[in-house]
Amino acid sequence: MRDTASSAIEEFPMNDESEKPFLTIDETADLLRVKRRTLDNLRWQKDGPPFRRHGGRIVYKRTEVLAWSEQRRARKPPSEGSQQPTTQRSGNDWPCSSRDYVAETDLAPHPLEYQP
Repeated sequence: MRDTASSAIEEFPMNDESEKPFLTIDETADLLRVKRRTLDNLRWQKDGPPFRRHGGRIVYKRTEVLAWSEQRRARKPPSEGSQQPTTQRSGNDWPCSSRDYVAETDLAPHPLEYQP
């Protein structure tokens, strides 16, 4: 009779790192090539890859992380045959000018601000 642990290892070999279904926070950050803190911030903002808790630990499913990353892929550059001409701006054709900005001293104080 075979040992159940050894039969499970033979049935589900996970020798290769890329075959691990669940990743820790650090492994996920390495996979995405971002800092752990960035991944923490994305999770807190509910903007990161889907995560789950296993025994109180946060883990990420590898396939979901890769799918999330694929959805955030930048647009493809235009193909060589359909190059769009680039327009250069001169100093006067920017959408706004310095006169569109108001100095902070010109603004009235907010009515609920503390006035000493």
